[in-house]
Amino acid sequence: MSQSNYSNYPPVSQWLFTVLAFVSNGKLFPMIIGLRLVHIVADVGLFFIGTKLLKKLKLPKKNIGWYFLNPLVIVELIGNLHGEGLMLLFLLFAVFMLTENRLLIAGIFMAMGVGAKLIPLFFLLILIYPQKWKDRFCFLGSVGFSSLVIWGPYLSVLMGGNYWVTIRLWFDTFEFNGSIYNLIRSVGYQIRGYNVIKIIGKFTPFVVMGMVFVFSVVKKNDTLSRRFKSMLFLITAYLFISTTVHPWYVITPLLFGVFTNYRFALLWTATVTLSYTSYGIHEVYTSPLILFLEYLPVYLLLILEVSGKDNRIKAFVRS
Repeated sequence: MSQSNYSNYPPVSQWLFTVLAFVSNGKLFPMIIGLRLVHIVADVGLFFIGTKLLKKLKLPKKNIGWYFLNPLVIVELIGNLHGEGLMLLFLLFAVFMLTENRLLIAGIFMAMGVGAKLIPLFFLLILIYPQKWKDRFCFLGSVGFSSLVIWGPYLSVLMGGNYWVTIRLWFDTFEFNGSIYNLIRSVGYQIRGYNVIKIIGKFTPFVVMGMVFVFSVVKKNDTLSRRFKSMLFLITAYLFISTTVHPWYVITPLLFGVFTNYRFALLWTATVTLSYTSYGIHEVYTSPLILFLEYLPVYLLLILEVSGKDNRIKAFVRS
């Protein structure tokens, strides 16, 4: 983010930066070391919680290695210090606490996940819809109260307006490595003669809300396995239509895929690295060929896995 935009980091991330800056006395190198240690601890925590969830799902524990040892995770989270690891740790722990029926603790960690990055909001309805009304109220009450504590010191009319402006940038301003969006944009250039991102950005939030409704309410999420599948396909659908897909965004579907029999997100973590070629000396530009090479294998594997028509793919998925 440049100085012309407001910060997009939620409170938990802001607290982490503040504490590390204070402890390091404002010196950059100790702060980087501290932040890297936090992300390493988060990754180790994800490993152990992931193995417990895999055991509940009766899936091989070694599946967590697809995440824990993934080069993209190591480079982008441990190396480049993006906050997805911390967010996913809180989210996964909330899911685990829900399976243990510890609703208050689950709500606290769900709120912390949202406080690290907003992405867990997508999955809130998926996690509560199968619950009884009393349990839903307890879990949502915990999420709501914890969120009030986390966000309370920052809440103001000015902050709300500024944060909404920041969120809208991902719908109608920023462009990087999109797939379906780039196809629509190309058609828009042919028809209107200019970039139609502002027009697309007006409709995208409603499309996203529709996807959340379908995967959360229409789709049956009565088991832990089905909930992970819904979370996987919801975040995947969102990224497919997004205007901006940085490599570290793919880490979220990668983790959800660990708890299912789908591996297209694993392939995506390899092909998304092609987007690194977009960073030139003077400009950022992704060629159509790079987009084609990145997304075609992912879409093809997704189709094969969903249709189940390729026995070799199915054998690999179940291995």
